[in-house]
Amino acid sequence: MCGLNPDEEFSKAVTRMSRWIDRRRPRYLSDVDRESVEKDPELLSAIRWQLELETQCGGRPHDPAPRAMLKDQRRQVQNLRRRLQHKRRKEIRRDFSRQQAVIDIERQLTGGAVSDEPAREEGVCNAIGADPSRGDILYLAHHRFIRG
Repeated sequence: MCGLNPDEEFSKAVTRMSRWIDRRRPRYLSDVDRESVEKDPELLSAIRWQLELETQCGGRPHDPAPRAMLKDQRRQVQNLRRRLQHKRRKEIRRDFSRQQAVIDIERQLTGGAVSDEPAREEGVCNAIGADPSRGDILYLAHHRFIRG
């Protein structure tokens, strides 16, 4: 291709591909992952300190020093929570990338499709209530519409 070694051209194309293109890649934390972040000891101690400051501010409503400390602590708790969620999301994505690479390689070796096209088509069939195994009319209409 264009006078370049085919392997070099292929490797350049692969490195240009963006990881976010893969629609299967997790983008959001599940409820279980969010709960695990909330149970982090560092976050729990920061929340405990925030609660202590709130009780101190309740007794002295006009003292600006504890109010400033409370405001700062709330910001620190929020930032810590976001940082821990970001860290957990990175771990999930890293694990997904490793597992998905193995799955895609196994599909290539068995001659199966690498893209998520069949999964997407199956999801559409389920959404419209079509059963491809029965030769359902909805499935056939969808298949004809998609394939042209």
